[in-house]
Amino acid sequence: MASVKNPLTEANTGIELHEMEVETVPLVTKGFEATIFSTDIIKANPNAQSWETHLKVDHNAELNCMATSSDGHFIAIAGEDGNVHFVDRNAGAEWQKVKVSDSKIFCLAFHLQKSKVYAGSNNQKIYVVDLSTATITSTIEGHTGQVSDLAVSPNGATLISVSYDDDDERVEGEVRIWDISNEEGGGEDVKVIKEESDYIFSVTISPDSTYFCTGGSACKIHVYKMSKDNHELLTKLEGHTNKILSLTSSSDSTRLFSGSYDKTVKIWDTTSLHADQWTLLKTLDGHTQPILYLSLSPCSRYLATGSDDKTIKVWSVEVGALLRTMESQQMTAVMGVSYECDNTIFSASTDGALRIWNLGAKAQEPLKLEGHTKSAQAVAISGDGSTVLTASEDKSVGVWDSQTGEQKARLEGHTGTVYSVDVSKDGKLAISGSLDKTVRLWSLEGEAKELKKIDFGNYVCSVAFSPNEESLFAGGQDGLLMQYNIDNSELIREFKGHINYIRSLKATNDCEYLVSGSQDNKIIIWNVESEEQVLTLDGHTRDVIGVDLTPDNCKIVSASLDKTAKLWDFKTGEFLHTFEGHSDSVRSVAVHPSGDFIATGSDDKTWKLWSLQPPYSILYTSRDSHTKKINSVAFSPDGNSLVTGSSDETVNITDVTHYNKLLPSSVHDQTFDQDCDLEEKSSKEFDWPSAGTMNLLRCNPSSLIEPRFDDDSQQTLAERAAQNGKSAFLAAALDIPNDNTEDDSEKGIVGWQTRQKYAFFSTILRNPKNETLLALAVRAESGPIVRVLLDCYSLLLSQDYALPFFQHDTSQQQHPSSHFPLDEFNLVLSKFPQLALAFLSQVSLNTSGDHLVQQGVIRHELGPTARLIVGSTSRVPHNFWKEKLKQPDKDGNVPQDSGLPVTAKFVPLKGIAAPNSPFLRSVVEACFVTKKYTIFEREVMQTLVEHKWNSYVKDKFFFHLKLDIALVFFLTFDALIYKTIANRDNHLAIKIVGHFPMLVTSCLWIFFAHHEFRQWQSNSAKSKRAKTKAHLKDFWNVLDVLALFSIFATYTFRGLEFLFGAEEAAIHVSTLVMAIALPLAWVNTLFYMQGSEKSGELVRMIIGIIQGIKTFLAILVVCMVGFAASFFVLFEEQSSSDGESTHIGPLRAFLKSYTVMLAGFAEDDIQGSANPSITAILFIAFTIFINIIMLNLLIAIMGDIFDKIQENAKAEFMFARANIVLEFEETLTKDQRSNPKWFPTYLQVLVPTLSEEENGEDDAWQGKMRALRKTVTGVKTKLGSEISELKSKLVESDAERRLAEAKRDEAVTELNAKSERLEQKSDRLEHLLTLVCKHLGDLEKTHEEGGKEEDGKFPQKEDK
Repeated sequence: MASVKNPLTEANTGIELHEMEVETVPLVTKGFEATIFSTDIIKANPNAQSWETHLKVDHNAELNCMATSSDGHFIAIAGEDGNVHFVDRNAGAEWQKVKVSDSKIFCLAFHLQKSKVYAGSNNQKIYVVDLSTATITSTIEGHTGQVSDLAVSPNGATLISVSYDDDDERVEGEVRIWDISNEEGGGEDVKVIKEESDYIFSVTISPDSTYFCTGGSACKIHVYKMSKDNHELLTKLEGHTNKILSLTSSSDSTRLFSGSYDKTVKIWDTTSLHADQWTLLKTLDGHTQPILYLSLSPCSRYLATGSDDKTIKVWSVEVGALLRTMESQQMTAVMGVSYECDNTIFSASTDGALRIWNLGAKAQEPLKLEGHTKSAQAVAISGDGSTVLTASEDKSVGVWDSQTGEQKARLEGHTGTVYSVDVSKDGKLAISGSLDKTVRLWSLEGEAKELKKIDFGNYVCSVAFSPNEESLFAGGQDGLLMQYNIDNSELIREFKGHINYIRSLKATNDCEYLVSGSQDNKIIIWNVESEEQVLTLDGHTRDVIGVDLTPDNCKIVSASLDKTAKLWDFKTGEFLHTFEGHSDSVRSVAVHPSGDFIATGSDDKTWKLWSLQPPYSILYTSRDSHTKKINSVAFSPDGNSLVTGSSDETVNITDVTHYNKLLPSSVHDQTFDQDCDLEEKSSKEFDWPSAGTMNLLRCNPSSLIEPRFDDDSQQTLAERAAQNGKSAFLAAALDIPNDNTEDDSEKGIVGWQTRQKYAFFSTILRNPKNETLLALAVRAESGPIVRVLLDCYSLLLSQDYALPFFQHDTSQQQHPSSHFPLDEFNLVLSKFPQLALAFLSQVSLNTSGDHLVQQGVIRHELGPTARLIVGSTSRVPHNFWKEKLKQPDKDGNVPQDSGLPVTAKFVPLKGIAAPNSPFLRSVVEACFVTKKYTIFEREVMQTLVEHKWNSYVKDKFFFHLKLDIALVFFLTFDALIYKTIANRDNHLAIKIVGHFPMLVTSCLWIFFAHHEFRQWQSNSAKSKRAKTKAHLKDFWNVLDVLALFSIFATYTFRGLEFLFGAEEAAIHVSTLVMAIALPLAWVNTLFYMQGSEKSGELVRMIIGIIQGIKTFLAILVVCMVGFAASFFVLFEEQSSSDGESTHIGPLRAFLKSYTVMLAGFAEDDIQGSANPSITAILFIAFTIFINIIMLNLLIAIMGDIFDKIQENAKAEFMFARANIVLEFEETLTKDQRSNPKWFPTYLQVLVPTLSEEENGEDDAWQGKMRALRKTVTGVKTKLGSEISELKSKLVESDAERRLAEAKRDEAVTELNAKSERLEQKSDRLEHLLTLVCKHLGDLEKTHEEGGKEEDGKFPQKEDK
């Protein structure tokens, strides 16, 4: 026989129930598991996401309705057989079954204040069931049709019932309002509302009791005013196309939800005070059959809908998105749904089953610590989480391994029940308090032993280490609270204020304050130093057994025997919230280290998790974790485990990492696919996630890097946001800028620095596919996400920024910069070049930690603008420069520690100079695409290019330069003497000597052709065509190919001429080709002139001017062609000086235009035209337009181009040098690429430490714009500093003015008050004088009358 206690009675005697089999069934469907209470045989499935064991309900008939009590403790179900079944949610068992009627029960409603349940039947009656006695106490009659729905007002004073008449002759619905404020809970009919032509199926009362709504067959929602004497119809909401079967309201009364036979749910905006202004917000469409029941989660963010299609769906109220669908093969039409907390849903269906749907992942079995022979009274966990201590009624303290559950030691010595225990952060010391009136100090190192015993003098109920662990606090009987020195056991302080047992203690992190909870129902906050009471918190109606503080010490949580836990503001003592839900005394409370939620342990044998974020809902309720009351709860320091101690002699360690995902503000139960669908359908960007998720991240920043999704992807929140292009959310989550708002500590939120470090950690983490967030963003082609991540990386690479996650590792490789995803960044350079270059412009050299350099011990002979660059394998090698500067250079000289002061720096980007790194080429291509080269002004790029240039390019480059000069020299010499030596009459020896330049040129040609071929071959493109296309993208490569081809063609034609005897011809084809080859070869020499800074700037100037005037040249050619056509017509038949006419072709006409442009036009030419007058006019027009306008415009354009190029001359030069480096790098062999000096992991830089004056540069050749910008920048800097100074002065003056005004107002107020008081005194004095004068007059008159009566004479006047 199974016996379950009545949770509503204080007595421990229980009511026996029917014998019930204990078995469970798994129904895993679409990410959920349904655990069924039914007559079916139910088995456990370890692979289910979550599973629990429950007792079945003895119910075989169809279920029509269900209801859940407001505290979530009771579930009531009823159906066709007229029975109402009550299930104790915490005990997991049917508590009672009540036979209400022989008729069908259609609706249920709880009245928890009076422990009543109202059941509406099809026999037109409402039955009142007393929960405490499980009997029917009264019956409410009055309806003429079957009762279809019930609603109890929040204050419990009113019951509203609706019904409909099945009479075929009329269609009528009825609303009856009952007064149920009497003790028996029976109803007095207050108001009857008839709704003709409408069957009424549903009713709901708003939580603020301002209105109630009904819905029925008329497809309209009737909204009535909710007041004592006025229930007028406010409005009718239209939108459904079929009868309305269910209604409910949000907890804040701002939303109304209606479910209909038309298979839809509609969400109505009810924020307006005027009901006629209520509007339809959303329509939820997804069910395939009528919707029978609606239920909102406690936080009102999620809606559960039950339907005749045998499914339950969960929706996001905020966005209207379908989140989950739950179904099973056995489940039939869903007649009732109850969203108990944000991760548990109950459902009742016509198959007679009560199901519990758990929305979370699979919960693990707790680790049980067994060894005590009596109840476990208290638990504590060491700072590293490895050790658990338990205090027991068996007079001992247990020491346990938290991972294995093995008992490491048993501390014995107390002679009474041990009520409290605490352990030091390092796990080396422990203290315990007992009813033997002692506090004992224990050593846990090696073999555990007792160190000291402190005689407290009274029962000890609570002990706690001070945060600095130099002292301990002990509280006990009669409100005794002491602080002792741990070293000498001397009493330091005594705190007086409580009058009963002190059951719990908690000190603030700085040990400035102490919080105590007592059986006198009070919580006191003490100032430890002064021993004074700072605040006393009253609110509990019974003993306060537990207290705890949030990690930021901003809030207090307390547990009491009044069955509640309460939340308080630490600074003000303001009461914030009451956590109600336990059915018996709450004996312990603990705050999660994240500050997100709390745990409570109760005499009802359960522990609960509660959200610390509004609306403070229940996150989880344990089931079957303990068989007796839970005395103590505590979280592990990492927050992953909850330790519970119980009177059943066991201690459980439960993994709660899963429950962290069940926060109301979590998004683990939202799908991003639906978000994306909504975003595509919406005209504006969809706002994801909600503000609740942002609150979660602020309170628990580690949520950003945790897998928070139940699908197989195991993606983190940051990954999912990056993949779906949620840039606004990611920017807010990464929190790139500093918070300029209030100090976070004031709001109890983790500081932005901590959030930012978690954000940085999220950017360098890699998923199982070895992808970072940047890779996901690039793959999604989301520029905004890339921008956000690059902003984060720019801060990550800043000077002296280190993450706490790597502090345990002394390896320099673990610095965040070593995790910069260079491969992904190369993709960004190709797909988002502007964003990538903007990021690189923010990266600068970081100062190295080389102390010998920084302290000026090492000095070096560097020029004012020189730098020494050396590669290294680690980020910041120890004393790197001391070792390097003692090594001889190429000339065998050993540098001396003398010269200029220097600064040691390094490039924070790892691997940019590594073998086969495409970084430099990617940057060059990005610059080529954007036509912006300023990135090469930045010291990082200059350092990289200079390192490569000096390491392996410089020597080869100048060797090639010498060979190129030799090539053009011998080619030119060969062209000059070829005609002479080609004569057949020359001697053979002369011919051989004469062909020597050609032989040398041919050898040099082979060398350069081989160089060009290797450069082409090293291209990463796969096909030859692609290689060629990529190779010819570069202007200099095109010029190389043309020059080499023209030289090859020249000598090929020479050979043919020699073979075929055409050497004596007047014009040789080889000569014509040579005429083309010579300028190409000489111009190609400009490529090598780029290697020198001075000549390189001029070469870039020429190329820049040519590129800049391309459009102008096109316009000029068009104009000249136009005039050439005119001259062709006028001079087509031109007479010569001998009288003969000559023909002029188009080419000569164009040359004539060119000659005119150069002022080479004679007057005789005009006379020789077909019409000299027209020719003269055209000549003048040509001269004005071309010679004056166009050529002067050309000069102006070239001047502007000169300034622009000169402004970035250094960058242009470095860009050209980078191209040279890439060309020569492509020709290196595999062995050369493996040289660690040429291709290091990091680049270390030694630069001279100079003042701004010493480091000044000559701006003469830097261009006008640069000079102007420099001047403007200087002015802006100066103005900025002056403005800042003025602002500070204005702030100070404004503060002084406000202070003066405040003092003046205070003085005026004081003067006015004094003046008013003086006026009041004056009025009173005047009134008093008036009374005195009147009194004196009366006296005088009386005296005169009296004198006449006595002796007939007036009395003598007396001096007054």
